[in-house]
Formats: sequence, structure tokens, C-alpha cells
Amino acid sequence: MTIYDDGVEIERVVLSNYPTKEAMHALMIEKGFIRKRPKEIEAMKKRLRAQADAVEREKRISRAKRKKQNKERKRQNEDSPRVEL
Repeated sequence: MTIYDDGVEIERVVLSNYPTKEAMHALMIEKGFIRKRPKEIEAMKKRLRAQADAVEREKRISRAKRKKQNKERKRQNEDSPRVEL
């Protein structure tokens, strides 16, 4: 685990050195992590899902626009007169 403070690496901790759940919890408390309540975790997950959904929606819209533009360009190219040399 790498611990950062404002984007600056502060410390690296090898988590495999902590064999039990209790030891891992003690480490997290020692490092200043705060345990979130289940409601907080669920709210965070919901917010992250909504963000991911919004990004995916924007990607779909962008793909649809590109596809429409490509079709329009292709149609224009097919409609334009050909000059043979």
C-alpha cells in the first residue's frame, strides 16, 4: 500500500506483513485511516456508480455522434460527382 498526502508519496507499507484482520485494522488506525459506516460506504458506491454511468452515457453519445458524422461524410462523398483522369 502506498500512502500519499496531496499527491506526494509519504510511505509504502507491505500489507502481506499483516497476517490477521486485527493486525490490518490496527495498521489502518495507526496510519490515520477512519473506518466508514456502512451507510457512508453505500453512499460512496452509489455516487461512484452514478459517475461511471454518466461517463458511459457521454461515451455512447459521442460514439453515436461520430457514427452519424461518418455516415453523413460517406453519403456526401457518394453524392459528389467523380472526376476521372
